Amino acid sequence: MREVYVVTPLRSQQELASRLIDHWVKGWGAVYNPTRKEALSLVRMAEDLEEIIEGINAERAWRVKTIATAARHYEGARSYGEITKILQKREDGPFLILFGTGWGLARELIEGSDYILASIEGRGYNHLSVRTAAAIILDRLLGGREQ
Repeated sequence: MREVYVVTPLRSQQELASRLIDHWVKGWGAVYNPTRKEALSLVRMAEDLEEIIEGINAERAWRVKTIATAARHYEGARSYGEITKILQKREDGPFLILFGTGWGLARELIEGSDYILASIEGRGYNHLSVRTAAAIILDRLLGGREQ
């Protein structure tokens, strides 16, 4: 993982996120918790997803591929094992794994992605906070265990 992008068109949210990141990367938090400094130094802010995709495409020889996540089932969604194999081959990379908040990603964005990841299956309720969903998904995709 090279970067983590936070995308929001809302200037107030960009400013709040930037203040929090600066505290942990440049401020007193950097001294207090160097591990958090290291993790948060990977965060990049952007106003829209296209800005990120264009930037990645400009610095790499390959077109970035997107992997959308969603709480609901989508026809053609790939299993965690399938996506893990795609990521491990690194022949199609770089990749962006897209997570939404609130109501999730727009349907058009999900359906326009290169891959759709199967939803997290729970016992009747799978609408998790983005933090929780991201942790589960990243662990399943990158955790190094058999699927």
